Amino acid sequence: MNLKNRICFVITPLLALGLITAPTPSLAQIPEIEFAALGGANVHMISRSDDSLLPSTVTGGTSWLLGASAGLGSFETGLLISRKTLVDQDAESGSWSSVDIPLLYRFGFWPVTLGTGVFASIPIGSDTAETSYGILFGPRVYLPGGILLDARFAWGLTQDSLQTSSSSLQLMLGYSFF
Repeated sequence: MNLKNRICFVITPLLALGLITAPTPSLAQIPEIEFAALGGANVHMISRSDDSLLPSTVTGGTSWLLGASAGLGSFETGLLISRKTLVDQDAESGSWSSVDIPLLYRFGFWPVTLGTGVFASIPIGSDTAETSYGILFGPRVYLPGGILLDARFAWGLTQDSLQTSSSSLQLMLGYSFF
């Protein structure tokens, strides 16, 4: 099954569930226009295929991410700079930064929404890291005063030249300007 089919196989049921269960916009109270600044922790994880060239002593690590999101109705996109870390028990650790671009569909009752969608992660300043794509999902909780909590699981669907794929658990605190 190629990448496009895998993405469609996973994201189509999630979007269908969102469309079926989403209340009308007047009941949902999802902000019509939203701009938010976000920052938090990025827990980087790797999964190996059976043919992986990455040593078994290498695992993912925890670092940071910072960026912004913009929403129009139930649709949201953003631009996040995230630091991804690999920890090797036998040698030095390695890390690189990437630009993460999510595209989400949010549904649910305000102050809690669930976002499902896709993402692209484009490495910057690294000769070895490769662009990855995948799906993401997670809740967002709006608190009084414009504060929001956002948790996302970004599940990488593409394999790099080392026959590994990257996923991330992103835990963010933010401020919504609208």
